[in-house]
Amino acid sequence: MMCVPAMSAQTVNKIEATQAEFERQLDSIFHRSSLVFMPEFPDSRKLTEADYKRISEEADIEEAAIKAVVEIESGKTHNGFSPTGKPLLNFDLSLFKKKLAKEGINLNQARKKAPVAFMPPDTKRFGSYSDAQHARFEAARTISEKAAIESTFWGLFQIGGFNWSKCGLDSADEFIELMSRSEQDQLRLFINFLDRNGMLNLIRTKNWSAFARRYNGPGYKRRGYDRRLAAAYKKYKRVFNK
Repeated sequence: MMCVPAMSAQTVNKIEATQAEFERQLDSIFHRSSLVFMPEFPDSRKLTEADYKRISEEADIEEAAIKAVVEIESGKTHNGFSPTGKPLLNFDLSLFKKKLAKEGINLNQARKKAPVAFMPPDTKRFGSYSDAQHARFEAARTISEKAAIESTFWGLFQIGGFNWSKCGLDSADEFIELMSRSEQDQLRLFINFLDRNGMLNLIRTKNWSAFARRYNGPGYKRRGYDRRLAAAYKKYKRVFNK
């Protein structure tokens, strides 16, 4: 049995002080986040069947195809916001680190400044798509506003912040404002993104492999993204055919 030397009282006090400071920063970030986003999610901000029908007709895309993307990106609940009114988001730490490096920001210094941003994404407290992701995002913004926004995926369709200009917007701030306003805005941004990137015809023709490659990246096959889209589309198509 290995003997571990006892820590000195000074070391214990230092560890406890560090933990207390970390908890203080975390509570502060959660508080600021709750002030940034609306505390409630009224029905007027949620997509209705009429909204799906209208946008489907305007963009000439089947409702079943749109709902298939929603299900794969945001889950079967089809929610672009949490019950507390915060937009669905997924902060990508690996992408954030790459963008910080491109900006010439020292990662060790950044980690000391905002440790919450560097918490592992697979812990219970910081699970994907949870409100706690906002704490990581807000912490990341204190290091680099640009890198934080462009390293986060937003809304029903999980559009990356780095695509704000490809959604036809003038700034990343406008992107966040619309993503945080309503699911109707999130759907509009999705259609704009497909239109400006030559992807409308791929979803119109249900070319799921080509669509998945463009929308989800080269690793789509490994994740079965195209097969999952096709299955979700068939499910909703059966609903509309009833």
